[in-house]
Amino acid sequence: MFETIDVRPPTLQSLDPHSHVVVFNSWGPGTAITKGMLENIVTFHPRCHLDIQICGVWDTSVTLSQMRHNHCLTSLAVRLSHLHFEAFAELQVTAYSCPNLGKLSITIVDGTYKKGTGPLQWHDHTDRPLALHTLELDGFCPALVSGSALAVMTNVSMLKRLSVVNVPSVPDLDCGNLSSLRVALNGNRHHDSAEFHRMTAFLYLCRTLKELDLTGFTACVSPPLLEHLGKSLKVLRLHEYECQTGLQRRSVLSPEMILVLGVKCPYLDILGLDIAYQRQWVS
Repeated sequence: MFETIDVRPPTLQSLDPHSHVVVFNSWGPGTAITKGMLENIVTFHPRCHLDIQICGVWDTSVTLSQMRHNHCLTSLAVRLSHLHFEAFAELQVTAYSCPNLGKLSITIVDGTYKKGTGPLQWHDHTDRPLALHTLELDGFCPALVSGSALAVMTNVSMLKRLSVVNVPSVPDLDCGNLSSLRVALNGNRHHDSAEFHRMTAFLYLCRTLKELDLTGFTACVSPPLLEHLGKSLKVLRLHEYECQTGLQRRSVLSPEMILVLGVKCPYLDILGLDIAYQRQWVS
């Protein structure tokens, strides 16, 4: 059961410690998460699951530092800039100090990364990587999106859900135990054949995928790939970016390929596809 609660002690004492996920949303100074709030949670409800979402980019390092060694913290979402070196460093310290952190979402709020600006660094903790079941990355950050960086960050064999959005390339990573995958590279761009090959190779490594959401990779779909994925796939969404120049047509599955999809993926419950149209949308 999810519930956003008042964090004053009397309210915390009245909650059932066995059935609540406590959600904190920090949007600005007036909604800042304080150390006292977190201490109350741990004191009165040590078995609750704490979901913290830091939606602003001010004082992020201070807010994160207050969460260190919090065994209730199971989910953390942060928004960072490429220049938030202190906050990025504190994120790592906090994440590695919270033993039950299972979901981590990182959004890079500006797309202004340039070489020579002192890129953010994710330090090597291969001796004790994060034990995440869910990792969500939105925005280009060299310290996060490469396969080697992800392998340093978390034990990829434990990942069940991976979302990589607005990044320049497909991570070179073996995440064979994924049950959910979402990939959408930088918007309004058309991938080259090498990118399609990387995506296809990535999908062949996924052995138990149940949910797949791809933007820009419809051309990767083939009968052999559908046969491989169809053994477990229940949700499939394929989308393409709109063509800005008008010189290229969006890739869509042919009627013949849709029939093949129906045969090769018998367990599908949800299917979302782009369709071909001319002059007006099909209603």
